[in-house]
Amino acid sequence: MKKMLFVAAMFFVMGGPRAQSIAEARKLLYYERYDGAAHCLQSLIRTDPNNAEAWWLLTRAYLHNGRERALRDSLSLMPAVVAQQPFALCRSRGPFVCTGLV
Repeated sequence: MKKMLFVAAMFFVMGGPRAQSIAEARKLLYYERYDGAAHCLQSLIRTDPNNAEAWWLLTRAYLHNGRERALRDSLSLMPAVVAQQPFALCRSRGPFVCTGLV
């Protein structure tokens, strides 16, 4: 029993299942690692498609990286619940208005 507990503890200490987080994505965006941030946020969105903040940060990552086509493709997949959030409403005026990159 002790051996099994030790193995389980080591699994989690050494990395185990690591959930991507908004904080990690924000850190990647801060350090201008836009591809890493986009990957992290896509992972978050796959697990929780209604995470409005993840969608917003993904939009920022795509815009700063010049990936407008990927941005438009991902916005077309945005759930209706998220599309009703205030940040997403400016989608009708264009994504550049949302991020202040106009």
